[in-house]
Amino acid sequence: MTRHYRIDFRKTTNSAYWMNHCAACGMKQGDFGLYCEPGGPFSPLDGWAASRVVLHMFPEPFNARANTAYGDFFFENMRRA
Repeated sequence: MTRHYRIDFRKTTNSAYWMNHCAACGMKQGDFGLYCEPGGPFSPLDGWAASRVVLHMFPEPFNARANTAYGDFFFENMRRA
């Protein structure tokens, strides 16, 4: 866990959720294009790109929302930490 990833309020969505913050100034980091962009860090386009994703197990209760609207292709290529 890092102090730069924490719950904060976002006016755009009028809600509070987990988000990244700049390590230097603490500014909120937008995530609009991060998760759904094909070829982005969470939408690999091939097995090689997926192999660069490292999945971490957290043995703690964790609440998250996710979907596979764009497919769960290449999940088997992702590395486990």
